[in-house]
Amino acid sequence: MQIEVSEAQANEYNALYKRALGLVRRHVLIDGEPRSGPPGWIARCCVRAGTGNLERALVIAPFKWECRFWIGKSLQRLGEHREAISWFMEAVRQEPENPSIAKEAANEALELGEFELGVGLLRPGTLKRPQDPILHYDLGIHLLLAGKPKEAYESLQRAARLEAHANTSRLMDYVERVMTGQVSCPRSLHELRQGA
Repeated sequence: MQIEVSEAQANEYNALYKRALGLVRRHVLIDGEPRSGPPGWIARCCVRAGTGNLERALVIAPFKWECRFWIGKSLQRLGEHREAISWFMEAVRQEPENPSIAKEAANEALELGEFELGVGLLRPGTLKRPQDPILHYDLGIHLLLAGKPKEAYESLQRAARLEAHANTSRLMDYVERVMTGQVSCPRSLHELRQGA
């Protein structure tokens, strides 16, 4: 359901959205960007202010999934994973055909140990974008942590066929050891990081 907004409201929304992205974009991490340490005080203030602008923009245009996505990214960066996943899940509900949003929600599910939720979010994305190796790789991680090493291995194989990467090979070797009983199947992200 699309809500009609006046030209003045559209202009206000656009100004709030632009201001918000100016505040948060340099402080949040997007696919492929290297992880950095936690944001400092100034970065946290910028992210909080940007989030406030996004929330005000949503009052004007509640149908905009983009605001929910960026609020989720901001909260993710601040380490507020429970809140972040709820914003991502709202964005997924509004834009279910966008695997990038589902991928971010799955990242939060991973942080929270909700691996089956991550599988449910990522599997449709691999069908919509079968040539995306990152979706297959992420799905493989979730499947492994959900206790499904055979399915995890198959997903990682698809990722490796699409794009050879040392991390994928290393994880495939680890999953093979899980399947042959040489190591236990990890049940947390911490266990996976320790074992692989």
